[in-house]
Amino acid sequence: MRATSPVIVGRDEEIGLLSSALDAVQRRSGRALFLLGEAGIGKSRLVGECAYRAYGLGMPVLRGRATSTGLVVPFRPLAEALASRFRAAGTPTDPELAPYHPALARLVPEWRKDGSPGYPETVVELAEALLRLLSVLGREAGCAILLEDLHDCDTETVAVVEYVIDNLADLPILLLGTLRPEPGSALDLVRSVERRHAATVRELGPLRDDRVRALTGACLEARPEEIPESVHRRLAERAAGNPYLLEVLLADLLDTGRLRRTDEGWEAVDQPGGSVPSDIVRSWARRLERLDEPVRDLLLASATLGSQFSVTVLQTVTGFEDRALFTHLRSAVEAGVIAPDGAAPDRYTFRHSLTAEALISSLAPAERASLARRAAGAIEHAGQPLDEDGRQLVASLQLAAGNRAGAARQFAEAGRRMLASGAHGSAVVLLERAHPLAAETDRAAVAESLAVARAEGGDLDGALALADALPPVPARSEAAARRGLIHIELAWAAVMAERPADAALQVEAARVLLGPSPPPGRRAALVVVDGYLALLPGHGRPGPEPRDPAGSERAVREAAETAEAEGLPVVACQAWQLLALLRREEGFDAADAALERMLSISTEHALPVWRVEALVRLGANAFMRTGDAARLLSARAAATELGALLLTRTVDGLLAMNAVMCARWEEAQEIIDRSAEASARVGDRSAHRYLLLAGATMAAHRGRRRDMDRSLAAFRRAGGEQSLLVPLRSGLCRAFGALLEEDRERAAADLDEALAWEADHPSYYYLSGRYGLRPLLRVLAGDADRAELEEARATPGGPADVVGGGSRAAGAGGLEHREGAGQRPARAQGGGPRR
Repeated sequence: MRATSPVIVGRDEEIGLLSSALDAVQRRSGRALFLLGEAGIGKSRLVGECAYRAYGLGMPVLRGRATSTGLVVPFRPLAEALASRFRAAGTPTDPELAPYHPALARLVPEWRKDGSPGYPETVVELAEALLRLLSVLGREAGCAILLEDLHDCDTETVAVVEYVIDNLADLPILLLGTLRPEPGSALDLVRSVERRHAATVRELGPLRDDRVRALTGACLEARPEEIPESVHRRLAERAAGNPYLLEVLLADLLDTGRLRRTDEGWEAVDQPGGSVPSDIVRSWARRLERLDEPVRDLLLASATLGSQFSVTVLQTVTGFEDRALFTHLRSAVEAGVIAPDGAAPDRYTFRHSLTAEALISSLAPAERASLARRAAGAIEHAGQPLDEDGRQLVASLQLAAGNRAGAARQFAEAGRRMLASGAHGSAVVLLERAHPLAAETDRAAVAESLAVARAEGGDLDGALALADALPPVPARSEAAARRGLIHIELAWAAVMAERPADAALQVEAARVLLGPSPPPGRRAALVVVDGYLALLPGHGRPGPEPRDPAGSERAVREAAETAEAEGLPVVACQAWQLLALLRREEGFDAADAALERMLSISTEHALPVWRVEALVRLGANAFMRTGDAARLLSARAAATELGALLLTRTVDGLLAMNAVMCARWEEAQEIIDRSAEASARVGDRSAHRYLLLAGATMAAHRGRRRDMDRSLAAFRRAGGEQSLLVPLRSGLCRAFGALLEEDRERAAADLDEALAWEADHPSYYYLSGRYGLRPLLRVLAGDADRAELEEARATPGGPADVVGGGSRAAGAGGLEHREGAGQRPARAQGGGPRR
């Protein structure tokens, strides 16, 4: 017999808190709440109450739960939450969500495009897209997203939840999460947002004695005073104020006849040999004994698979035919032990996670290990390839069976697959599980994969520390070749993070391991990462190095051709992109040829991100040559269709600067207002800096020094002084501002500063004034003759700089030069590799 209370008892304050939050959301004041407590304490009942009240207010409700099977499934609670809404209401059709469909396609199957290569969206891109979706859903009455059991969720979901919390203050969104007080990333997040006052955290404690009596009465549909005192004492002692345990223990009393209803009310009955169960495990053991043997075996096998399980996997483990399987499942559902999982039609879940734990605990240790070993073997030999979830399940079963090395291999392989799919946080979790379990012969390989996963997940310090602790390997061996590739990948991550000293150390470590004659593919990758490293300010090498453009270009071209021959399309794209930068000194035709090759390779090998990168750079060059932004706009459309929100922000920066150079002030301001804050929110420092510089340049070109200084201060805080944008800050921005104030001396000093910076750093863009404005001012001041100006104009960048910079300066500064008048303005290409 089931004993469940129809009402919530003892949580009036929490219900009031939820009600206040819902009221605030209706006023477009976002709220984040977390309910923290042990299993069975009543968190899910409160979530259900919140959902009921939100429905009553007309709010869309999205409800999802993390898996408690121990599997790492990126974004599972978020995908389930969206499915819970869209399954009934259909997917939203608002046009403003169209740019976010690709980023959300991982969570919403209806928005996936057949036949098109997927984009490995970053966590921040997906989080921003989710925030926009929730805002649209909550536009009229507010929106509630309810996420349960976050202690079991993946790190990617935790990162998305943090992003939503940090940005929902002025949005009609309620985020309610539940979790147990178990160490992990979810609890760390909750404590962090609580300290920052970004969310309200309510810890649910055990019910007081009077509330225990009231809950018992509610379960039995009786007044609290009608509960026999002996029953109350037993329940209060055994359940310790936990509502779920109380209900289970009460059901056991009813099932065994030790509590029964009479004409006079409820009566406690002592039975010979029928003592009260000592704990929840014995309670469930007694309930199992009353079930048919096949149903009991099915439930034990199900509990071995976790609190949620697939019918297909269960059938593989038990060997039941379809008819018998579903007959036994129906019996287990009728007994109140399991229920269909609403998130997927072929899955079932135990009514409470403690139920599965209690059932497994009722077995002797040897019996548990034997059951896990048989289940792992049945899944492995089922004849179907194992996906990431399957490998994790087999790993968990092997660990339960005592096979640590076998579990490590499965965890590691699942982690590597997660890494390849872009789920870096989940990859780290799985590889960290594998590392201490791995056999001595496998541990170094697991550590290498873990180092790469940490680096790509943003923990470069942790990755470098792990790489430093790796055991030595013989130079020029197969192990050295593998280790050398790891150092190259870490060097690339350091370049992306703009940490040239760390990148240089990793490049040197790779060279030592690979020797003077590394395999062709490794050599190509080394040349490419070393080439990008040389573009970074302070690139980590001692002493100045003479620039050798021809030698650099030749080495990178050879690397590009080698990468193609070795079947390394990503390295080839990296190389052709770098070659396009180096060839800018030769003019646009040579640079565009390299970019067209990059476009061809990325298209052939279905590398959508690199394809859009090529389109963006080709569009930028086209504008520099002709003043026509059509190709750049096409590149933005491609980035938007792909769902590459970070690339879209990058193109927005370029378009903003284009609008500035064309004196389309309102258009430039609209782009900056739309994208500057968003780029900062998602941590895209490169795009954010460029947008800030575009704003400063616009202020300078309009003669608004105060606005220019304010924007340049923000540019400096964003790390602009350490970026490759310094020449544009000095020449394109500050020098123009000085000319509008009739201060030629200060303008000349700013242009000299830009030239001096470029003398010490590689620079492959033209609008710093080096080829146009500076020679022009020197001629007008009598410091140079016209031959110097003609020499500058004869360079590949001269026409762009003179046309874009010289003409504007001539008109604004009252100069006599008219050669650029009426021609097309050009735009500034942000320096350095965009990533």
